[in-house]
Amino acid sequence: MENTTPLIYKKIIEVMADINAIGKDRRNQQQGFQFRGIDDVMNELHSSLAKCGVFVLPNVLEETRTTGKTARGGDMFYTRLKINFGFYAEDGSHVDAVVIGEAMDTADKASNKALSIGLKYAMLQVFCIPTEDEKDPDAVSPQPAAGTMQHQPQQKKPAAKFDFEPKGGETTPAEKKEIGGLLASKYANGAPVFSKDEAKKYSKMRKDYTAREVIDAIKKELQARLNPTQTMQTAGDMMRAQQKQQTPQQQLPPAVEAVKNVMGGEIVQPTAQPTFDKMQTVNEPVGDIF
Repeated sequence: MENTTPLIYKKIIEVMADINAIGKDRRNQQQGFQFRGIDDVMNELHSSLAKCGVFVLPNVLEETRTTGKTARGGDMFYTRLKINFGFYAEDGSHVDAVVIGEAMDTADKASNKALSIGLKYAMLQVFCIPTEDEKDPDAVSPQPAAGTMQHQPQQKKPAAKFDFEPKGGETTPAEKKEIGGLLASKYANGAPVFSKDEAKKYSKMRKDYTAREVIDAIKKELQARLNPTQTMQTAGDMMRAQQKQQTPQQQLPPAVEAVKNVMGGEIVQPTAQPTFDKMQTVNEPVGDIF
């Protein structure tokens, strides 16, 4: 099967393998930054481009010129170029790189500078030229200054809150929040409802009870302490209901039953009074009445 891959792709890879890194050895005198000059790039790439059969053709797509004044009152020319650089192989295949070149000059060199700057950055981007050679990480082993290395103590695992396995598993954050809120309840005068010892007691209950069961127990006790009257009434109602279940209902006469229904209450049976035929004669002397 015939290979249809453009030759330029292969040639660009060959150039990348043949060139070396280009360091930022030049310094801008006005702004003080380090940079790689166009001469450094061209000197490094020229022989590799020729050996691999790659050449570059520029095409200016857009050009913008403005003028200004220098600090001394002279003319300053500012040029901005949008340039397409075509990288060609010997078979005519090519890739394009569009870049922006900007430059200023007090004479007629602004366009030339912009073109050179655009070519430099097109080269750097297409061939991915590094700023310095990659170093072997094992080549240098830095030695710390004496006494500067601090030993990191091994972190201890936090101690378990319970010395037993809680029933139903660990308490969830939501359950912990609910339990804490209940145990922090206070009376109207600001006094706490539960003491610290009582809180510990509920905590120990987790051995035999689930978190939900402990929560229900705290709620029940809290209700009893905050509303003792209501709790007593509820307990009394439960006791009366239990007595009714245990004591069979006594059949009342129809007339009494009707009164009970009208009054909406219970009919209390009067205690039996002794009759005359059951009374006993007392033979003891009564004594003087007056």
